[in-house]
Amino acid sequence: MKINLKRILFFLAAVLLVGLCFFRFPKVPQETKAGPVADFVEKQFVLNNGAVLIENTDRNTVLSESIGLYLLANVEAGRKDLFDRTYEFADREMLSEHGVFYWKIDLRTGEKQRSSASLDDLRIVRALLGAWRVWKEEGYLQKAMKLADAIRAKEFNAGYMVDSFSWGGSEQRSVAVNISYLDLWTMKKLSDHDPEWGPVHERSRKLALDSMRGNGLFWESYDLTERKFRHTEGNMINQVMIALHLSEDGVPASEIRAYAFLEKLMGQGKIPNTYNAEGAPMSRNESAAVYALAVRLFRAHKNARYERMALDKMFSFEDANRSSEFYGGFGMFGPFEKKTFNSFDNLQALLVLLEH
Repeated sequence: MKINLKRILFFLAAVLLVGLCFFRFPKVPQETKAGPVADFVEKQFVLNNGAVLIENTDRNTVLSESIGLYLLANVEAGRKDLFDRTYEFADREMLSEHGVFYWKIDLRTGEKQRSSASLDDLRIVRALLGAWRVWKEEGYLQKAMKLADAIRAKEFNAGYMVDSFSWGGSEQRSVAVNISYLDLWTMKKLSDHDPEWGPVHERSRKLALDSMRGNGLFWESYDLTERKFRHTEGNMINQVMIALHLSEDGVPASEIRAYAFLEKLMGQGKIPNTYNAEGAPMSRNESAAVYALAVRLFRAHKNARYERMALDKMFSFEDANRSSEFYGGFGMFGPFEKKTFNSFDNLQALLVLLEH
């Protein structure tokens, strides 16, 4: 019997090819990727009582912003212990008599800024809803809805969620809507439990869509008194956040002008921190937070190429030196001539690495 070697080799190659089609290479667990920055965050920013500091060189200042981001990260990481510890700190030390959170407190002096930031409060709501979804405890949902009620009672003006509420003397609600504060996904989720949030979501979505400009940027602020958008410095953190909020709410990339603008910038290898009204860069500085938010934006649209590019840029800000005391940390300006790290950049990077 004559053996046809070519046919045998062809058959074996075909079998191998079919096998590869069904074989899945094991993924590196997200927790492993996030390990260095997660350890850095715990070491540099989080105190034993659950407080989350603004900077590693400032051991006194705590922002509601950092609290909310850290809570979100622990929902993603499945760390109920760390979530509860920090929420209990915020509830005890930062929750005001008005039901919203002080946006800033000083641990050394005990001073509390008598004002709130609606974005930070809504972010804490988002974290509580996530905790309820993951750990199935009704207490989280109850806390989320109670805070949501306080947001509508204190941080709303003319039917819109405004920037802030202050009570240093007389109570005052802002007349400005920061478009990047409009977390549409969370508003939509709240409407599942409280129908009053349905119209809020719709108004906010329309305002965010109307804020798009022809040059690819968004107007960042809307004046309720004059009923018009106002020019502010094009802060790319705000710009990407607006695009991300629209994306999370199901708006396709083709309908978000800023998406193409950000793709173009990413293709050129750099997203500077600030832009002027004409869409020209005003700064050469970049930040890990901008690229972390860009990763989430491109990921939301399943744009793997640009997601990878943004992720690589984000990692260019990481201290990857295992012998460094700052190993795993994401610096503010790239090269580590400064040893100051802020929690915002690091928590945004951590969220990217934890999200599935």
